Amino acid sequence: MLYYDELGSTMDEAWRLAEQEASEGTAVLAYTQTRGRGRWGRSWISPPGASVNLSVVIYPPQEVVPRLSIGAGLAAVLVVERLTGLACTMKWPNDVLLRGRKVAGVLVEARVSESGAAMAVVGMGLNLNFDPALYPEIAVTATSIMKETGVRSEVNVAAEAVLDALDRVYSDLLEGRDLLPEWRSRLETLGRHVEVRWKESVERGLARDVDSEGSLVLERSDGSTVLVPAGEVAFEGQRPHDPRC
Repeated sequence: MLYYDELGSTMDEAWRLAEQEASEGTAVLAYTQTRGRGRWGRSWISPPGASVNLSVVIYPPQEVVPRLSIGAGLAAVLVVERLTGLACTMKWPNDVLLRGRKVAGVLVEARVSESGAAMAVVGMGLNLNFDPALYPEIAVTATSIMKETGVRSEVNVAAEAVLDALDRVYSDLLEGRDLLPEWRSRLETLGRHVEVRWKESVERGLARDVDSEGSLVLERSDGSTVLVPAGEVAFEGQRPHDPRC
């Protein structure tokens, strides 16, 4: 574990280390980030000492790469439940929700060389000890563990819990265990009418299921189905959760 008081981005630092052939499992933890990012390159709010900003270097077999996002999302759920004692859900693909508000998010980036060798960085942002109401851009959509439980968390202790959970799910993936049912069971998106924005397209319909790699199976109003690999989801009548929390 490499600790930093401040970094631009733990993801960027982890990639720098991966390109220098850092040992698998090398973890980068920052107490604050000045250029932290979530999915789609958006910024991630991380007040000093108030959140877990963690990225881990791994070298998975190529066949495991498509399931890393499922494993990392499940790890985030397990961590939040362990730290709070509260049940939580997920909004597809990997936003962890407590009482309907986002408390954690996951970012997985992977590269596969022409030879088939893979390297990946798994990042997790976990809101610990701040009040999202102080940040107008996320006040309505985000929450934190302290806000939900009234208890402050030690960043180092929470980071160790994150690593424990990631170690568990990564070991399961390497052993060929199917994590899809456990991940799917937490998705509150399924069975609801949604709007999904993916790149330049927008799809609307009923979220029927997910496939073996976590893509969303969406049934359109005309009865046809489309497979959406990723995207920003809004439930019918709602705006998407802000990804910056």
